Amino acid sequence: MDTTTKRLDVKEIALHSLESAKATVLDGGEVTRMLYAQTRDGKLICIAAPGEGEEHEPRLIQMLRAIFIADDVCAYAMVSEVWTSTSPAHSRARGSMPMHDPNRGEALLVLAVADEVLEGGTVRRRIGKGSARITREPTAIGELEWMEDGVGGTKLTGRYTMLMPPPGTIIAAHERAALKAAMRLAAGMGSKP
Repeated sequence: MDTTTKRLDVKEIALHSLESAKATVLDGGEVTRMLYAQTRDGKLICIAAPGEGEEHEPRLIQMLRAIFIADDVCAYAMVSEVWTSTSPAHSRARGSMPMHDPNRGEALLVLAVADEVLEGGTVRRRIGKGSARITREPTAIGELEWMEDGVGGTKLTGRYTMLMPPPGTIIAAHERAALKAAMRLAAGMGSKP
């Protein structure tokens, strides 16, 4: 199977990841956190990153950053299924979580980050996020409600927006190869490619 494709922009990679998640939901499954990434040479990779609790997040982020550097990722999207709450009383309750709302809903949440090469070779990082509501009986998925960083005063930040090195960072091929070798050793795969 050829996994090479044209370079995706921030919304395209979000929509690509969302389509896979929609298929899972419509087939009756649950969506665990998945990351879809594109490398500079156009290959697409998929990484399952199920949540194991807040205490494991720093280690997961460190691992994802290493993978993204080693594979020269230039765009990625993370998609997961989440609980939502629109109840005014619930949202006003101090420390309330949507999962505790008896009238909670479900949605697919997607976060996407992509480096866009501008004329003259300057690189601009674009960040976007969106959600699509899930309804049950029958199961259906709504349209993606999308927003991008910097559009209309929106500022999108967070630990999952910084998995790639800063725009313009140059990492030599031998450094990427050394990182890949170290990751294989850590995974118990030895020196096999």
